[in-house]
Amino acid sequence: MRRMARTSEQDYLAVMQILTGHVRDKCRPGDEPPDKYKSAETSCPPDIQAVLTILGERPWKKVEGNYVMDLSGVRLHGASLSGSDLTRARFNDARLSSTDFSNANLTEVNLSHCQLSRCSFEKARLAGATLKGVVFRDVTGLTQEQLEHARGDHTTILPPNLRYPDSWRGAQT
Repeated sequence: MRRMARTSEQDYLAVMQILTGHVRDKCRPGDEPPDKYKSAETSCPPDIQAVLTILGERPWKKVEGNYVMDLSGVRLHGASLSGSDLTRARFNDARLSSTDFSNANLTEVNLSHCQLSRCSFEKARLAGATLKGVVFRDVTGLTQEQLEHARGDHTTILPPNLRYPDSWRGAQT
């Protein structure tokens, strides 16, 4: 799949749809990681991590048109999305814990109503990201400057060291 995604512009969108569907299917609500992964510090199953790595590469992004990478409702623990290009991806209602978003491009990503626990946002780009109703718990690397470039509202629960940007005042939920 990775080779097809990298080398075939013609098959690229089909591969992306298959891979996002796989993640949504395997990481849906109520699914618990297998016991062999529960004790590991980084417990994202290897097949899911491999798929996420491919999804984050996006070598043919210019041909995506209106395609949106839809990972809404997924449950991920210990995933590395560091350096990934997740531009315009949808993570609505996802629960992400111990997920590494450092250096990721999260431009215009939709994280509405996500629960983000112990995630890292070091140097992540959040320009135009939708953060409405997001719950940030024990996250690292999230800065006031990143929030200033994102969209959110009063339903977003921020870490105690950050404040709601002025641009979020009066935002619709």
